[in-house]
Amino acid sequence: MTVREPIVGHVDDASVPWMDAGEYQWKILRVDRPSGERVLRFRFPPGFRAPRHRHTGHSFGYTTAGAWGYEEYGSRYEAGSFIHEPAGSVHTLVVFADNTETTDVLFISRGANLTLDDDGNVVFITDTDVLIDGYYEQCDAAGVPRPTHIEV
Repeated sequence: MTVREPIVGHVDDASVPWMDAGEYQWKILRVDRPSGERVLRFRFPPGFRAPRHRHTGHSFGYTTAGAWGYEEYGSRYEAGSFIHEPAGSVHTLVVFADNTETTDVLFISRGANLTLDDDGNVVFITDTDVLIDGYYEQCDAAGVPRPTHIEV
């Protein structure tokens, strides 16, 4: 009897283009649309502040450079930090203005991010489909070929 090993997916980070989102850069390294899971990498400049949001699924993050944290918690995650954001967590990602370098973070997430206004109302929903479709649109607009190896 032959035992078949699962196919190992491989994505070389350098083969996936960075896209400019105005205040930061991002790329998608892996997407599984059916499960809603994705692997995203971000480069944030010193002083960056993301909108407050709530996660409907879990998220894990690993910081490779710089430092960031959550405004509500007084946290500081420096290079080498690994974090877990449970489903239902609400926070505002901030990058410290005293950083001397760009902050680089890899997130592995499932579910949606619900962007919240000051009263806690949902003003925007970002899920895996929105992210990958938006990433491909940015590639097209920049005249960069879409990576063909990032979707499961």
